Order: sequence, then structure tokens, then C-alpha cells
Amino acid sequence: MDRILVLNEKFACTMGLAVFIGVPGATHDHAHWTHQIAIDMDGHDVECFCDGQWIRSIGVFVPAGHPHRVDSGRQINLFFDASVDWIDEVFGGALDTSCGRVLDRDTLQGIQSCFYEGIDIETGMSVFAEAFELKRQNMVNPNIERRWEEVLRKVQAIQKDQGDKTDPEYSKLGALFMTSIDPH
Repeated sequence: MDRILVLNEKFACTMGLAVFIGVPGATHDHAHWTHQIAIDMDGHDVECFCDGQWIRSIGVFVPAGHPHRVDSGRQINLFFDASVDWIDEVFGGALDTSCGRVLDRDTLQGIQSCFYEGIDIETGMSVFAEAFELKRQNMVNPNIERRWEEVLRKVQAIQKDQGDKTDPEYSKLGALFMTSIDPH
């Protein structure tokens, strides 16, 4: 497995996968170049507006490139490369990336078990990657590989800039995964 870069107890990333644990900052309409999974940490529904409809569940999936907004609350947010080849296994079948959806129970519980309250983020990230056999198709798409290398470089720069601060500017972290939204 690639090296895991830990910014603090709330954010870590490796090639093809990033996790943020906490209250997300972007509650306005936005899109990511990565897929996103949001899971509420307090057992409440995540309220996500995606593809013209509200999706309400403890865990939701938002496909890469789809404009959405997620109401704030304490969440586990996973951002992962749309080309990783384990996604079908995680969701128990073929993943319909045409729209946002509620996470199935097995996927929800599997992710929760990796990032349960009190576990350090690096261990959780390692367990997640191992449990779901994180594999990247880096030979297939060098552009995606370069994009993740850039994410890791920027996280290292944020890490260097933050010094002793325990809470970095999360808007900078969120911007790593943002993409432009087509107004039409």
C-alpha cells in the first residue's frame, strides 16, 4: 500500500483515497472530481441534495462530477478516485454512478468499523484500504495518477504551513477535490 499522509486526526490521504472526519465546510452546491461517501457519525441522516433530489440516510454516495450539497454534521467523508477497481466490491455489485444514492447497510457498517470513534485516522485508513483491497489503475490513467500526486504535494504544503495548529484551513483541503460546475 502507498504511504498514508496524515495531516492531523481529521484528515489523511494516500494515492486514490482521502478521508476527512469532522464537520464539512462546503454546504453550498459544489462538485468533486472524485466520488464521495458521507456518513453521519452520530446516527442521524446525512441530508444530501444531488441530481435534483434529496437523499436522506446515515450514509450517502455522490458520484464524481455531480453537483451536490451536504448539510453539515459530524461526518466521515471519503473521497476516492472514480477509477479504483474495488468500488463494485464495496457496494456489493455494479455501482450505478449515474446519480447519488443511499449506501447499503454492509458498506455503511464496513466503513464505520474502519473509522469508529477513538481510532486514529492512519490506522482507520490502513484498515479501510486493506479491508477493501484498495487497488489503483494507475497504468490505465496517468492523468488521474498525476492529479493524486498533486493532492499529496498540496497536503504536504498545508501541513508545513499549519505548523502547530491542530485545525488547518479546511477550505484549502476541500478545494483539493473541487471541480467546476456546469451552470446548465
